[in-house]
Amino acid sequence: MATVCGVHKAAFHVYLTVLDHPHSTRAEIAERLDRDQSTIGKQLQPLYDQELVTRYHTPSLVGASNIFI
Repeated sequence: MATVCGVHKAAFHVYLTVLDHPHSTRAEIAERLDRDQSTIGKQLQPLYDQELVTRYHTPSLVGASNIFI
């Protein structure tokens, strides 16, 4: 698989979406990219590992516990 800055292209595309839409939930990212939430979760993992995105818990939002920036 091709990589950009050590991140697979699909994960990099997710990263660009997060940059364009900060404070998005995984569901919102999945909707914007027309992908399944579980796929987005897998693609976000290397971004967490490289500290390119941060997960914030927001218990006040029903069904949206993670916000990524």
